[in-house]
Amino acid sequence: MITLYSFPFSLPCYRTRLAASLLGHPAEIIKIDITKGEQKQADFLRINPLGLIPALVDNELNITVSDSVAILRYLAKTCEDKKWLGADLEQQSQVDILLSLTSNELKDSVEKARLINAFKLLPESEFPICEQLASKILPIINEKLAGKDWLTGNTPTIADIAVYSTLIYCDEALLTLTPYENILAWIPRFERLTGYLKPVKL
Repeated sequence: MITLYSFPFSLPCYRTRLAASLLGHPAEIIKIDITKGEQKQADFLRINPLGLIPALVDNELNITVSDSVAILRYLAKTCEDKKWLGADLEQQSQVDILLSLTSNELKDSVEKARLINAFKLLPESEFPICEQLASKILPIINEKLAGKDWLTGNTPTIADIAVYSTLIYCDEALLTLTPYENILAWIPRFERLTGYLKPVKL
């Protein structure tokens, strides 16, 4: 059994809850209310000294993992179905590229724009930069889905989970997916996967 320390409205936390469900990892979800600063309390700092969520604790192996993308990798490595990591070296390299894109360009565009527009945690003056970056990244993702059901091949991987868990919040980020037909076709396909969990939105 794993424990996920999570906050319902957090995009990275949703990513880990979604991955645990899709990959068949039974998980206890413990809510850490970041609006009350619970991630900075001593009990949680013993789990992640950085005071950041999400965090995963594998109770059987006594392993703790922080950062949502690192947690995705851990869940895939400990999953019986190894397809989630990629079937071969070529596909695995494509998965890693998309995980890096999720941690960098998608975070700096979609995730940051959501913090600006939905949560009012960052100044509105930063939104045009997010829009500009999204306009460069979304066409690349759309092209990766051209003629394919999944981002890196014939089966879904943790790259699909990472990208989906970001793009599904484009509405709250005030970024549109309308021009990207391949992405729009991929989203409902992803949502039909066994174990799919809906995001919690404002």
